[in-house]
Amino acid sequence: MRASIRFAGSALFAVTAMAASAQDKVITPHDVVTLKKVGEVQLSPNGAQIAYSVTTPQPATLPKMETLWLTNAGQAGTARQLTSGDGADSLPRWSPDGKTIAFLSRRKNPIKLHGESPIPFKLARVETRPELKEAEEQDAPKDAKQENQLWMLPMGGGEAVPLTNLPGNITTFKWSPDGTKIAFVRTDTDAKAERERKDKKVDDYRVDFDYRFDRLYVYDLATHTATLVTEGDRNLCDFDWSPDGKHFLTRISPTPRLDDYWRVSKIQILSSTTGQVEQTLAEHAMSMPIHWSPDGAYLSYSKMTERSITGVPILYDVATKKEQIVGANLPITWQHGEWSGDGKHLFFSGVARTTGVVGEVDLKTGAIKVVSEHESTLRDYEVSKDGKTLVICHGNLGPSGRSEHAGGR
Repeated sequence: MRASIRFAGSALFAVTAMAASAQDKVITPHDVVTLKKVGEVQLSPNGAQIAYSVTTPQPATLPKMETLWLTNAGQAGTARQLTSGDGADSLPRWSPDGKTIAFLSRRKNPIKLHGESPIPFKLARVETRPELKEAEEQDAPKDAKQENQLWMLPMGGGEAVPLTNLPGNITTFKWSPDGTKIAFVRTDTDAKAERERKDKKVDDYRVDFDYRFDRLYVYDLATHTATLVTEGDRNLCDFDWSPDGKHFLTRISPTPRLDDYWRVSKIQILSSTTGQVEQTLAEHAMSMPIHWSPDGAYLSYSKMTERSITGVPILYDVATKKEQIVGANLPITWQHGEWSGDGKHLFFSGVARTTGVVGEVDLKTGAIKVVSEHESTLRDYEVSKDGKTLVICHGNLGPSGRSEHAGGR
């Protein structure tokens, strides 16, 4: 890698002391299960700050405890907690202009789909989802469990505000490139008749029928409207926006069954407004995360090998419509690709035997050059817009009996 590339090694650093004193001691199972975990790192668009989550282990009888934190890149001792409250907060994601962080939260939500709501929110094109039509026509059950919903926190000051309040759980989301919309994935839930049937203990289950699909929705910040994009019997496994916001690169499986999720999925380009399939790029995809490069020139995804046992990362040239295998020059299991904001640099994380590595891809040849190695679990990483800085979140047990989660490049 170029000498100008730097590490922000002290930028993200949380330490949980496990010893009651400064002296070393034998690590116990309790010490291990009570370690705090840092993850979900994301560098701000200007590269100055890093948002991340911290999970604190809780007894099984208590709700999950997860909070959002912020630190200055490259400056130790600047971490500060962003959120607190009655619900777990996770997956912080900067808006493209860096003025807002969207996140998922299980905190108490004032939005109402039925009746008057203190915060505007409505649905569109949900006629095929009976549980959502019912939510628009009647109040939510009083005992309904609060699941993950979209929230937004202004970085200039002010309280976090909810964007959605839907039955069921939102699992992930991504900002549109222009910052006017947020695409999110929600899992289908039971309609009223099905809930009542289960409440009466008529709980027979038909195998391979009545699936609960993961579906893609798009929330418009101007109109406060969430529109269903993927209808029909298809399960959304992963997605990414095109740079112009007109398309989605997706990985779709026929059902949410594990075998289908891992082994029977396709790479397809969909219209971001209608959800219609515009192009199928791979009939037999693997589960590696997919990406559309920010400059629109490349797509990255994975395909099954000829024996249909393992998969290989693929770089697809949009102009020439040609594929090339990525990272075949090294005996490393590649796992997760990430583009720099300018679309000129593609990185992959992987495992070389027991060592976590990050490497940069030669976009012309597909070869990868390792730029970072870590003798620990690589939890997450993020690339700066110019590709010169990586924020790496990893964890290990040090000789002093401490859990260290550090970021750097």
